[in-house]
Amino acid sequence: MSGIFAKPEEIQYENSYGIKVMFLHGLEGRGPAGTKAKSLSAEWNSLCPSLRTRDLVSLRQKCDGQWSALDQSDIDDAFETPYSDARDAVRYGKPDLVVASSMGAAILFKLIAEGEFTGTAVFCAAAIGNLLADSYVDDVLLNKKDNFRASVWLLGETDIVVSNKHNMRLAKALGGSVIVSPGDGHRLNKAVESNILNAAVLTAFELSSL
Repeated sequence: MSGIFAKPEEIQYENSYGIKVMFLHGLEGRGPAGTKAKSLSAEWNSLCPSLRTRDLVSLRQKCDGQWSALDQSDIDDAFETPYSDARDAVRYGKPDLVVASSMGAAILFKLIAEGEFTGTAVFCAAAIGNLLADSYVDDVLLNKKDNFRASVWLLGETDIVVSNKHNMRLAKALGGSVIVSPGDGHRLNKAVESNILNAAVLTAFELSSL
């Protein structure tokens, strides 16, 4: 199956900071029409590719959100389509900084681990522990830590969809900075409303400049 960026065009989306920002949405994300995408577009003139998530959505419905009840091979197969879409978008858009939410953050983790993206990362309510095999994540932490440079991990204080403990462990292991949005859930709506999301992006940008 060909990727959504099979025929790329030159993409210009720089902002006053002189960097290109891309946003990778979550499993139920609405692409450029989503709340986070709109906020990042307004502040950073970001690009938000639409990722094909139908197979992953079907799996989540099948397991009622309990990903551990599924065979990892089934998750891996469904994950491949949005991953390949994001990989193509990064190759052709060439962003300096990628913000990614939930499923998108798991995709971003793999893109960095595989050397497909070498810039700055903002992981929002990352679903890494839900979607990627523990053995894969452990191998990344053991052998590919050097692929990760400046990163910020934005967590919702009351998130019950992903494990904040797991994400904090990853952030610590990779030398990332953690920002917690008070009283916020998985969708990080309060982080958007209070401008914490944009502050996290600015923090990542400033860290990458050190």
